[in-house]
Amino acid sequence: MKRSAIIIFGITFVVALLSMLCVLWGTQWYHTLRLPSYTPASWFISTMWFIIYCTTATAAYLVWEHFERNKQFWAIIALFCTNALLNLAWTHLFFYHHAPFLALVDAVLLFVTVLALVIMTGKRSLMVAALLTPYLAWILYALLLNASVWILNI
Repeated sequence: MKRSAIIIFGITFVVALLSMLCVLWGTQWYHTLRLPSYTPASWFISTMWFIIYCTTATAAYLVWEHFERNKQFWAIIALFCTNALLNLAWTHLFFYHHAPFLALVDAVLLFVTVLALVIMTGKRSLMVAALLTPYLAWILYALLLNASVWILNI
């Protein structure tokens, strides 16, 4: 296995693990919230995030291994890194700090970074853009869910 794969999937694992810890810290608080009727079951959310982490890490690996090293490449890598930090920040803000509004602001930034990744990678590889598309759809759904939770609990 290539070192780049180990590093990329390792970073993804760390982000997922830290996010899971934030969720565990905030689970009791989360169950006190009023939630919209379209809130999915916890098992579905976990499954979606597992899929998203796998497809996003695969997309990042393909970019690292196959894209020409130019300014656009480094912009894409910076977006992946920014996205990972925003992803972790969302879970920290929402579950650990119990701050749905700040998490909503973060979710908007997450959506923008994923959209930018889909557009920028799509110019070079439809496969990479396709791997990121479930993440884009999920973030849009999560953004709407986050907004609803915030409004229902003001």
